[in-house]
Amino acid sequence: MEEFESSLALILSNNNKLREQGENFISTLSNNPDFYKYLLYGLSLPLDQSCLSSIIFRQMFIDTGRFVKLSPSVQLEIKDYLLSNLVPEKDWRFIKSIGFLITKVLQNLGNYEEIINIVELCKSNQRMAKLAIYIVEVIAQNWPSCVEKYGNRLNSAMWELLDNNDSEIRILSGKSICELSLITRNLHPDVQEKILSLASLYTEHPSLSVLLQLLCNVIKKIELQNCESISKVMITISSNKKNPSENRITAVEVLLLLPLKEFSQNQLHELLALSFSLMAEINYYNDLQTWSEEIQEIKLINNEPYTLGEDLLRLLCKIRSLYESILKLVDAHLNAAHWVHQHVGIIAYGLLSLVNKKALSGFSTITQYFCSQNPRLVWAALRIASVLFLKEAPSLQCIGGMLNLIVHSMNSNVKKVQYQCFIALEAYYQGLIMKNAQCQENIHEMVLKVYQVLGNPQLNHEVMVEVLTFLAILAETMQAEFGVYSDKFVSGLKNLIFSNMPNHIKTSALACLSCVVDSIGNTALCQTVLVEILQLLGSDDAIDNAIIENAPHFFYCLKSNFYQFSSIIMPILYKNALTTVDVHTSKSEAKPGKIIVIASFEMKGSEGHEMIVCTDDLNKKLIAMKSLMMMSIVGNDFIPFIFDAINISSQLINYKYNKDIRSYAIKILKHILKIPSTITQVINPIMKSIFSCLVEPINSKHLINILHLLYIALEKSYEIEFLTLDQAEKMCQVISLQMANEINKIKNQSESPNSEVFVKIAKVNEKLLKKFKNSLCPVFRTNFKPLCEELLLIETIYDKEIIAIQGMLCDYIEFTNDFMCENESFPFLGLSIKLAQHLNSTVRHNASYAIGLYAQSQSEVFKKYVDYSVEALNSILIHPQSKDLLIEVSECAVEALAWISVYYRCDLILTWVEWLPFKCLASDTQKIKNLIANNLGTLQRYAPNVDFIGIMSK
Repeated sequence: MEEFESSLALILSNNNKLREQGENFISTLSNNPDFYKYLLYGLSLPLDQSCLSSIIFRQMFIDTGRFVKLSPSVQLEIKDYLLSNLVPEKDWRFIKSIGFLITKVLQNLGNYEEIINIVELCKSNQRMAKLAIYIVEVIAQNWPSCVEKYGNRLNSAMWELLDNNDSEIRILSGKSICELSLITRNLHPDVQEKILSLASLYTEHPSLSVLLQLLCNVIKKIELQNCESISKVMITISSNKKNPSENRITAVEVLLLLPLKEFSQNQLHELLALSFSLMAEINYYNDLQTWSEEIQEIKLINNEPYTLGEDLLRLLCKIRSLYESILKLVDAHLNAAHWVHQHVGIIAYGLLSLVNKKALSGFSTITQYFCSQNPRLVWAALRIASVLFLKEAPSLQCIGGMLNLIVHSMNSNVKKVQYQCFIALEAYYQGLIMKNAQCQENIHEMVLKVYQVLGNPQLNHEVMVEVLTFLAILAETMQAEFGVYSDKFVSGLKNLIFSNMPNHIKTSALACLSCVVDSIGNTALCQTVLVEILQLLGSDDAIDNAIIENAPHFFYCLKSNFYQFSSIIMPILYKNALTTVDVHTSKSEAKPGKIIVIASFEMKGSEGHEMIVCTDDLNKKLIAMKSLMMMSIVGNDFIPFIFDAINISSQLINYKYNKDIRSYAIKILKHILKIPSTITQVINPIMKSIFSCLVEPINSKHLINILHLLYIALEKSYEIEFLTLDQAEKMCQVISLQMANEINKIKNQSESPNSEVFVKIAKVNEKLLKKFKNSLCPVFRTNFKPLCEELLLIETIYDKEIIAIQGMLCDYIEFTNDFMCENESFPFLGLSIKLAQHLNSTVRHNASYAIGLYAQSQSEVFKKYVDYSVEALNSILIHPQSKDLLIEVSECAVEALAWISVYYRCDLILTWVEWLPFKCLASDTQKIKNLIANNLGTLQRYAPNVDFIGIMSK
C-alpha cells in the first residue's frame, strides 16, 4: 500500500517525469484483481490523494465497465465502503467526489431508488444539502429516465431546500429544479414564484446568474405562466448597476425570451425605458483614446449591457403599438444636450427604421451627424447608415448630398470613424447592387476620392483593407466602365501584392485586383495579371489561399481561356479541399497554430470532450471548397472539372467538422446536375454519393439539403434509365430510417425536429413513385405507411408535417392505385374525412383531394364512407370565404363531390355543377371535362337542364 500511496504523490507532482512514473505504476497495478482495494484504501489518505483515488476509480472501473464485471459481493463491499465515507465532517471536495462515485456505482447496479434515498437523507443535513443538490444535477444531466420515474420525489426534496437558511443552497436548489423541469417539461406556478422571489431577494449573489441562465433554458422549452411577473423581477435585477454584471446580463437574456407582445402597455413601457438605459452604458465612456484605437467593433462572446439593450429594443420595435412611443424617445434623445443621449437616439432610430419603414423619413436628421464634432456620434450615425443602406439604399438615394457628407469622414483623423465610413459606403453600393438599382450620384468622383485615400502613405492598415474592399465594390458596380481607371489602380494593386506589407494587406489587394479585372472584362488584361500573380504560388500559405479564393474571378472573366492555367491552379485547389484537418481532444495534442474548439455534439462518440481543430487547415479546406462551388456555377465552362469536383464533393458531403464545407459540397453537385449535356455521365456517381450520406445518422438541416439534392437528381435524370428497382427500394429503405429518426425526435422531445424534412421526403417519394409506380408498393407499405400513420397520431404534430404526409399518401394512391384497404376499410380515407374539418386550409385541400381519389376507386368499401365524405366536403363549401380567398380549396372539394355523384350519389350532380367553370387550376378543369365526357349519359339523365356540352367547350 505504501508504494501505491507514493505513486499517487508522484502523479500529483509538477514534474512530468515523476508524474509519468506514477501513472505507469498505477497502470501496471490495475491488472491486479485486488486493484479496487488499493483505490478504496486511497480514499482514506489526505485530501488530494483521496480525491485522486476517487477519480482513478471512476476512470478505471466505472467508465470502462469493469465495475459491473466484479462479483456481487465485491460490488456490495465497494458500495458499503463508499456510503460509510459520506459523512458531513469531511471536506466538501471529498464529499463531492465520493457522492459522484456512489451515484455512478448505484447507477451501474440499476439501483436508482437508493440514489433517491441518499438525496432525501442528505437534504436534512445542512452540510450535506449541497451534496443532495449535486446528485440531483448529476441525475438530471445524465439519466432523464430516472427523473421521469422519480421526478416528484426529487422536486419535493429540492422544494424543501428553497427555504434553507443558506442563500447558496437556496439558489442552487432553484437551479436544480429548473434542470428537472427541462426533463419533465413542467414548472409548477408555485415553484416559479418561489424561484422569482429568490432572484429578487439575492440580486447581488454571485450564483444568481447560473440560476437565471437555467431559467432561460426553461423558457425556451416550457410555456410559463404569468410572464409579466418574471419580467418585473428581471427589470429590477438588470436596471440596478450595483448588481454583478453577470446577473444583470443574464436577467436581460431572460427578458429577451419572454413573449413581449402579450405584455400590457405599462410593462412594455418599463421594458422600453430599460432598453434605452442599458444602451447608455457605452463602452469606454470616459476613454475616447481607447475607444478610437479599437478600430473594428468586435462582437464579444459575452454580452454587455449596451448590446443587450439594443437586442431588447430591437424586439420592442416589432410591437406596432410602441411605434409612436419609441419615436418620441428617439426625438427626445436626439435633442438632448449630452452626447451619450444623442448616441442612444441615433442607434435607437436605426433599430426602429429597420423594422418600420415609416421612420425612414427622418433619416436626413441622422445624416447631420456625419459632420458632427464628436467622433462617437459620427461613428454611430455611420454604423446605422451601414445597416440601413444594405436594406434601403435605393429609397435613401433621394436625400441630397448624403454621400458627400459621408465622404467628409474619409479623411477623418479618428481611424475608427474613417474605417466605419468605408463600411457605410460599401453597404450603400452593395444595397444598390442587390436591388438592381442605378446609382444617382457621380460614381466617378467617388472612384477618384478612393484613389486619393489610397495615395496617403500614412493610411492605417485596417482602414486600407476596407478601402480595398470598397474599391472592389465600385468596380463591380461599374463593370466594364471601370476600365478607364485600370491604369490608375492595376499597377498600384500589383505593387501592394508584391510589397513587404503584412499578409492581410497583400491578400486584400489581391482580392480587389481580381474583382477589378473580372468587372472590366478585358481578357488580355486578366491573363496578364493572372500570369504575374501565379508567380507568388508557394511563397506563403496566406497568399496561396488568397489566389485559390479569388480564382473564380479569373475563371469568370477568362472562361475557356482559363484552361491554360488550370494545370497550375486546380491541383492546388483540389489538394487544399482534401486537406486532412487534425482533430484532437486536448489542446496539448494539437499542432502549433490557431485552434478552435468545436462543440462536442457534432462529433460521434465524443460526448464530454472538447474537439480541437486547427483553423489554418480548416480555413484552407473551406476556401478551396467555396472557390470550387463558385466556379461550378458557370455551367458548360466547368465541364472539364466536373469529375474531380464530384469526387471531392462526395468525400466532403458528410464532413463532420464544418457545415459550410458540407453545404458547398452539396451546392457543387447541384450545379453539376444542372448541366444538361453531362447528366448521363454524372448521375450515377452523384447518386452513389447521396446514398452514402443517407445510410448514416445526420442532423435535420443537413438531411434537408441531401434530400433536396436527391430530388434534383431524380428530376434532372427522369428520362434516363439509371436507377433500378432494387436501387430505388434501397433508397426508400434508408430514407424511411431517416424519417423514423425525425419522428423519434418529436416523440422523445430530445431535440427540435424540422418539419421541412417530411416535406422533402414527400417530394422525393413523389419522384420515385412516378417512375416505378406499382413496383414500389411492397417497400412503401413496409417502410413508409407505418411511419405516416405513427406521425399522424402524434398530438403535437405541426400542420406542415400533416400536409407533407397527406401529400405522400395521396401520391402513393395516385401512382399505384393502391388504396391501402385494411379489413374492408380505408384508414387514410377515414382520417382525411376528419382532416377536412381542420383549421388549416391546405390540410382541408389535401383532405378533399384524398376523398376524391378514393371516390374514383369505384370500390364497394367506399360506399360506407359516402355520407361522411359528402358531409366533410360540404363543410368546406359552406366556409364564408369558399368562393373568394379559398376558391382553390373549394374547387378541389367540388371535384371530389363530382366523382361521388357520378359513382355513388347522382342526387348531388346539381350541387357541384353550379361551381363550373373552375377559376383556378386548368388541370382540375380538364379533369372535370373528362369526367363529364365519360359520364355524359348519366349526367344528362339526372340534370337534363344543364348544358354539359357547353361546359365542356369552355
